[in-house]
Amino acid sequence: MTERKIVGLSEPTIELLKTIVGQTKNGVTVKDTAGRYVMLNPAAAEILGVNAADALGKTAADLLARGVAEEIMKSDAETIRTGQSRTLEETIVVEGKERLL
Repeated sequence: MTERKIVGLSEPTIELLKTIVGQTKNGVTVKDTAGRYVMLNPAAAEILGVNAADALGKTAADLLARGVAEEIMKSDAETIRTGQSRTLEETIVVEGKERLL
């Protein structure tokens, strides 16, 4: 599990979050309100085709093809606007392989 400092959460809460997210086989990411990745689990890093540590502080636009990044950023903006979490399923091509994001 790789993460940047998450402001506003206590250390025990962050550790619990890391444990839960790190155990799931699903790709899970946490972003700040500017769309920068502050946490991603190994499954998410694999799906995105990135090194988790290298992705921290970057946006979808920094890491993914334009069309995919635009869809993700649109979904992120809706999440921020409504305050409701969302699940986005998108097929992306990374290193010549289709992956479900």
